[in-house]
Amino acid sequence: MNVMNEILEKKIFTQEKYEEYIRSCMSWPGLSEEKKQEYEKDMNGGKCGMCGQEWNRVEVNTRLANYFHFRPSCECSKNKDKEKRMQFAEKQVVEQLGIPEKYAMCTLRNMDVNVKPDTAAAIEEAKRFYLYGKFKTGGLVLSGPVGVGKTHMAVAILKGLAIAEHMRGRFVCSSDIIADTINEQKDYIKYLTEYDAVLLDDFDKLATNKASEGSWTYERIFSLINGLTNRNRIILITCNYASEGDFKSFFGEAISSRIHEACLFLHVPGENYRMRDVK
Repeated sequence: MNVMNEILEKKIFTQEKYEEYIRSCMSWPGLSEEKKQEYEKDMNGGKCGMCGQEWNRVEVNTRLANYFHFRPSCECSKNKDKEKRMQFAEKQVVEQLGIPEKYAMCTLRNMDVNVKPDTAAAIEEAKRFYLYGKFKTGGLVLSGPVGVGKTHMAVAILKGLAIAEHMRGRFVCSSDIIADTINEQKDYIKYLTEYDAVLLDDFDKLATNKASEGSWTYERIFSLINGLTNRNRIILITCNYASEGDFKSFFGEAISSRIHEACLFLHVPGENYRMRDVK
């Protein structure tokens, strides 16, 4: 007869039975060392590993039980569990959005603000775009040199829209759009327009793929932008253009005018953070 069956039969949970039960739990195969330590503290007391506060002794005295055990006197364990749940939820969101592992931890809070004043101003403007709900009326184009944090900002906003606004979103590497359109059995362009928000990273790379007006490539790009804007989807674009005028130069008026109508243009100046340590 196992411990729990014996307890139920005798209708009493004594200190001896409680400790026997805890020891049986600690002997479970595959139990982590962290969980074993929690069981040990539950039975004998101890200190919180995070803040150092002693665990409180809790007396249990009812018709079916008469024993004592120890519980945390602080909120650290609750906060730790909450943090774990949030991390798990964020991991799921990252996978659903198709965000590359490199950018999985990007948030508006961990943007590097130790940059030039004009770069910091652009970061603050990107935060306002999200925090003040400007995304509800359109999208955002982040332009500027390589390595100034444009993708970081765009990914952070996309994650925020998915978590806080419960929007369905998708990260798309623009250079792969044409290849995916060719290789996918389904209509890839139509598939992307089903999302509430779409991040087109390195959008300018499409212009180097012979995207002249009337070409097959141009028509695919136009179809995507037109489909997203017609459905009032949120478009997040990153590109290395120096100004809004470059869109018309490289993509023509039909595409650039639709992007201009739907999106706020934000230039992000600064130096390439990837090259900071290169002398």
